[in-house]
Amino acid sequence: MTVKHNSILMSLIILSGCAVNPNEQIVAKYSSNMEFKSYSCSEMIQENNRISHKLDELYVLLKKKGMYNDQYSQTWLGPTRTKQRKPEAVDFGKLKGLYEAINIEAKIKNCNMARFTAPKSFVV
Repeated sequence: MTVKHNSILMSLIILSGCAVNPNEQIVAKYSSNMEFKSYSCSEMIQENNRISHKLDELYVLLKKKGMYNDQYSQTWLGPTRTKQRKPEAVDFGKLKGLYEAINIEAKIKNCNMARFTAPKSFVV
């Protein structure tokens, strides 16, 4: 390989390491399946599909715009920069937890899981 090919290959490796995958980097916030105890199977299907759709919307937004806001502040040591999670990233974690909880409750109630929509970002 020539030097040009090596530099292109190294650039691609570096850039691929910077790619943001919210589904891998944001952990689901715990939600109890008891929240869905009073739901019927058809209500859980509707709620699951709403959550899946919102997860897909947030996934695209976070993939495009990133998960963190840079915060600059002045301390006695001088200016500092910290990263703070965007509200959308926090919402993504909450919705992931709700998605897991509703699916647990649906399995307990023996609902038809074929009618539940999985978020596109979760499909491998």
